[in-house]
Amino acid sequence: MVDAVVHLAHALGLDVVAEGVESAEQRDILLKLGCDELQGFFFAEPMPADAMLAWANLNRPENAVDFSPSGIVG
Repeated sequence: MVDAVVHLAHALGLDVVAEGVESAEQRDILLKLGCDELQGFFFAEPMPADAMLAWANLNRPENAVDFSPSGIVG
């Protein structure tokens, strides 16, 4: 089902954002299926705005997951 949705979206010229990614296994499968962007607790849990700004400026905790597989941050 996910594969069909990804292909349909790409055929329509749309980017695909997979939400709710909670594990490395889910990330890997979604990337193989061609999802363009990923988000979810695997990357970061909800946080206050000031913490998000620091996180976005690469001031992340040691255990933070890198976004680079989905191309969000380089």
